[in-house]
Amino acid sequence: MKLSQKQKLSIDSYLNDDNFFTLLSGAIRSGKSYPAVLMFMIYTQMQGSQYKNIIAGRNLRIMEVELLQTIEDFITGLGGSYRYFSTKGIIVANGVEYLVVAGHNNDSRKRIQSMTAGCALIDEIQLTPEDFVQQVIARLSFSFSKLLGTCNPEGKKHWLKVDYIDTQRADNYHEFLLSDNPTLSDKVIERYNNLFDGVFHQRNILGKWVQSEGCIYTKYTTKKVSIDPRQVHFNDIGIDYGIKGITSYQKLTYLKTGEVIMSRTYRYNGADGIKTDSELVDDLIDFMGDDKYNVVWIDPSASSFIAELRKRGLSVRIKEADNKVLPGIKSVMNGFISEKLIIAATKENQPLLDELSVYAWQDGDIDKPIKKDDHHCDALRYAYYGRNKNYNKRTIRLPAGL
Repeated sequence: MKLSQKQKLSIDSYLNDDNFFTLLSGAIRSGKSYPAVLMFMIYTQMQGSQYKNIIAGRNLRIMEVELLQTIEDFITGLGGSYRYFSTKGIIVANGVEYLVVAGHNNDSRKRIQSMTAGCALIDEIQLTPEDFVQQVIARLSFSFSKLLGTCNPEGKKHWLKVDYIDTQRADNYHEFLLSDNPTLSDKVIERYNNLFDGVFHQRNILGKWVQSEGCIYTKYTTKKVSIDPRQVHFNDIGIDYGIKGITSYQKLTYLKTGEVIMSRTYRYNGADGIKTDSELVDDLIDFMGDDKYNVVWIDPSASSFIAELRKRGLSVRIKEADNKVLPGIKSVMNGFISEKLIIAATKENQPLLDELSVYAWQDGDIDKPIKKDDHHCDALRYAYYGRNKNYNKRTIRLPAGL
């Protein structure tokens, strides 16, 4: 089967680089499993029959249908010998032995407690318990030993993300997208792109580690947008102001079709060096360019910035935003759910998408968002709620108590 460049790169780095933990992470159907089988079988076959190896996953039945079938096809396709002793949970391929283990099965896990293994492959490693992975690592004690895992992203606080990816203990990390799977046509990729919204689009399609539990905006639409200036009704801007923190400008483009496009994002971090109000207004003027704007909705606590804006005499109305948090969230949520509010899929808007993926309720309290990483979300809320609060009377389902 033809391999993509990402698949070739991951195989080459696993086989030739001095690494211990190789992790193939990314979107669903992005072509991670096939190169994982190739690199693992090639490497372990090279080490010889004197070493036993581990093949693990969450569920034995799923492994037999998918992973083990791929291994059999690879070995026999090269004219090799392959036998799977299902009652013993052992594969013998060209004389090399592989112990097949289900990570969630206590009896199965006991089988590796006293063994010394050459290498290990853990399929869907994010779905296996962390203590099981640690147990597997403890078995890999040869100088050539390697751990290989495949996974689909979970939340940002998942043990695999926190303890292995963020710390670079997964020292050979590769991220896969749908386009890295050469068996998928453009039509199929487009179909998958349209299957998910919001957080689950970020995870399953973009391969991002983002949380869903407690997340406020679980559904939102991002897509590539080409805005015809003739279809633009007007533009608004929402501003969240920070002296030492983040200052955010969010541009909302209202189309004559009724759609509202979250079209552009500005971000400045005061931690990189504090800008004066005058400098921030200069940035705003550059951000606005030659487009026509109706209203700038601004954080009502930003009194000095508001004064600077009014002093400049910009040809746009300046309004202090209504800072009612829950009604504002409901308004934005309503826009997302109805797909009236759409986020343009651009690199410039990535800071907003990053925040949306972690913008969550406080633990045990769905009346209060966590006051962290919320600057772009607040700027969006100021502008959208300010414009639409009198036009969002339709009731939408929210968690009890909101």
